[in-house]
Amino acid sequence: MRCQMTWRLAAVLMAFLLAGFPLAARAEDEDFDDDPEEPFNPLHGDVRLPDKGAYFHSDVQTSIENGRRFLASSQKEDGSWKCRWDRQPSFGQYENSWGETALALLALLESSEERESDSIEKGFSFLRKQPLMKTYAVGILMMAIEARWAEKPEIDAIPDFWERMRRGKPRTVLPRIEESWMEECARFLLENRVKSGKSRAAIEGRKESLPDEWSYPGDLGPFPDHSNTHVALLGLNAAMRCGIKVPEEVWASALEHFLDTQESDGPAERGVKLVKGRIRRVPFEYLRRAKGEYLKARGWCYRTNQRAETCMLDKGLASTGSMTAAGITSLQLAKSALRAKLEPAYEKRIGGAVGDGFAWLGRYWDVKYNPNHSQYLWRFYYYWALEQAASLSSRRVVGLHDWYREIAEHLMDTQRDDGSWDDGNCPGSVTNTAFALLFLARSMRGK
Repeated sequence: MRCQMTWRLAAVLMAFLLAGFPLAARAEDEDFDDDPEEPFNPLHGDVRLPDKGAYFHSDVQTSIENGRRFLASSQKEDGSWKCRWDRQPSFGQYENSWGETALALLALLESSEERESDSIEKGFSFLRKQPLMKTYAVGILMMAIEARWAEKPEIDAIPDFWERMRRGKPRTVLPRIEESWMEECARFLLENRVKSGKSRAAIEGRKESLPDEWSYPGDLGPFPDHSNTHVALLGLNAAMRCGIKVPEEVWASALEHFLDTQESDGPAERGVKLVKGRIRRVPFEYLRRAKGEYLKARGWCYRTNQRAETCMLDKGLASTGSMTAAGITSLQLAKSALRAKLEPAYEKRIGGAVGDGFAWLGRYWDVKYNPNHSQYLWRFYYYWALEQAASLSSRRVVGLHDWYREIAEHLMDTQRDDGSWDDGNCPGSVTNTAFALLFLARSMRGK
């Protein structure tokens, strides 16, 4: 019996050797064999990536046009757009219609609305009369100003979807009056930063807490959160694209903050590689954490008073899809602003955090909900934040998911007859439609 087993083992070893897969050598390979000719194997987690045909792009453009018409028709006589919260006294001091107006203008402009159109002129005329009050509104206003004057690339001149995204936008030149307005907005954001005091370095007493977050200025602050901070950094990034200087320490403190407030641990996840239209998972036996192939699904919370060590999904606290996408986006914006000043080891640390953030998004993937959030709440903001995170990171897939196609198809399926999106939750059809358009239109046009 022993002899028979020995011969069987020898036969198995010989078969592997003849097949060109020496066991010891394969286990010690430095890189996973990513041969595009290797057969498709769904049992190993391979997923075919559907081609985005002409019909898909046509359907998306129709959906965008219908949404754009809805937004334009929802504008009030004074040039503003109203939020569902405007009709609820309990939210009277929380947000006002000019934040909604800035968001609607941004969505229209990214959906190819002409910058001299009546809707755009009336909207900006309304905003110029309003005081700067809230972080969200100011950050989005800055993005809208930049979008209005940004050079619009010819889509047909760059036919490949992902090539358009990689090329990015040229610097935007603002008219002088708009430049002054942008500078005023940037000063507002810089003057309203707050100290969270919640980074691990500050908690452990290794360094003094610096201003690193944004909150709701005034009667609702200072309670800093990652959503306000995400939008503030987007606004400051828009200012930089228009030639307005933002102090480097703003980006440095943002980097430290988001690196320190990410979950400190998470479940192991395999990386994925895109090979000729297939998403392939890297088998666990070839993963090495030191090389960045072995990922841990680590997300971000809404508020930093939720310690990073305790915001794991299985503990019922609040790592969510929207905040994890916002964390990735914030890291990428800060990294881009400081790229020339970062040490290779620090860039590697950022890359690890981004990779683990995408591992979280892939593990808890959902197109109908904001992952780990209450039902439908803020799912349209989640779509927008995810688009930014994936586009800035040049990610075609999140986990095993073609993120753009899956969410775009869901949005087209759930768009209402009047061109809007609304799930009955706050903040209402104008905000939800604007976020949906920003997801669809900005991804189609590239950044």
